[in-house]
Amino acid sequence: MDTKLLETLQQYGLSDNESKIYITILEYGQAVVSMISRKTGIKRTTLYGILEYLKRQGIVQEIIKNDIKYFFVISPDILFKNLEKKYLSFKESLPELMTVIGKFGNRPRITFYEGKEQIENMLYEHYPLWAISMANYDHTWRGYQDHHFVELYIDWLNRSRQQKSRKEKIKLFTNKSDIEKNLRTRQKKVSNRTMKFLPKGFEFKSTLWVCGDYIVMFVFKDEKQYAYEIQDAMLGSNIREIFKMLRAFVK
Repeated sequence: MDTKLLETLQQYGLSDNESKIYITILEYGQAVVSMISRKTGIKRTTLYGILEYLKRQGIVQEIIKNDIKYFFVISPDILFKNLEKKYLSFKESLPELMTVIGKFGNRPRITFYEGKEQIENMLYEHYPLWAISMANYDHTWRGYQDHHFVELYIDWLNRSRQQKSRKEKIKLFTNKSDIEKNLRTRQKKVSNRTMKFLPKGFEFKSTLWVCGDYIVMFVFKDEKQYAYEIQDAMLGSNIREIFKMLRAFVK
């Protein structure tokens, strides 16, 4: 696969895997998942999540023929025009956005998300914001993560690993569940990712992350799931220090 083409697409905001998928489908014209997986080397479990994300972005579309799902992509010139429109729209709004920062920049912001669809959209769309915010501190993702999150959002976890920078570190606590043990075993092979089990007798009932100025909490109760995202530099700093202290005492 042409390295220069991959680098060009990545410069315009696509991840490495997204770029490979786009070029592969472009070459085939239309492709089923098995063809895309074979050409890119991306596992199907990961591939489905990325295709869904690209569909939401309007880059990938699908049709069904004889009960088989085929994927196709928008042409490069349309992709460029769409990216150009986004850039121009943002540029036009920049003065107004800067005014908003001046008025409300120091005000904490809290957003509520309910249901898997809203939470999944938030994860895909806000991860780049969290990464930028973490880069202003120590590039470290802190907090705790229960097994329900991993079970429900494994596709997003796989994709986020593809997107994270080399400087980004993940230092989380986790419960002793089978899926978390497997995840922890796999992550031993991945640099900058360390997860610790809680001491015996302690168990978290939800997932909470500190990502720079952002605090994100996920709650899974019965069949319901919801999340809060808080943007508050002071609160983020305090919770970050708490987790630093906890890691110093937990082996």
